[in-house]
Amino acid sequence: DHYFGHFGLPNAAKGDFSFLHKGVLFIGIDSNNANCQFHIDYINEALKTNEFTWTILLMHHSLYASSKAGVTDKVNSLRKGLSDFIVNTPEIALVLAGHEHYLARTTYPGKLFFTVPTCTGSKYYVPDNPSAVWNQVVLEQKRPWYTVMDVSDNQIVLTTYDYDGAVIDTYAIGR
Repeated sequence: DHYFGHFGLPNAAKGDFSFLHKGVLFIGIDSNNANCQFHIDYINEALKTNEFTWTILLMHHSLYASSKAGVTDKVNSLRKGLSDFIVNTPEIALVLAGHEHYLARTTYPGKLFFTVPTCTGSKYYVPDNPSAVWNQVVLEQKRPWYTVMDVSDNQIVLTTYDYDGAVIDTYAIGR
């Protein structure tokens, strides 16, 4: 209640929201809400009512985290209830998440799940579940990093930089 009393989300419904920016449809789902069918219905409605070039799904908690947060009951429930839907929805190009405060990425099967690092340095976590079967890349140096997304008609490129501007990681998806 306090959050929604201070911040307005575009096209919001119970914490889920969507907006269109330069042909990219961003759909945010509230990963504190474990009602997967609600999220699926919201995503389908946003896809149906917008014209877009790409769709990026946003969530706070990564479905494929490389920490013990990735195997909590809540995240396990979300992963079980949403992964196949996300993978089988071709309009969703990738999933961006946070919470971990370090860079992690995986593809499940063929869909990019990207966890962005902290850009403020406000909090650092240690990847405490590095043996998770889905881990492909997990990077943490306890320094502020930020990720820039370059979008064209044919590809999305995610480039992560350190505080000094050095490239840490680059990953591209195309069609």
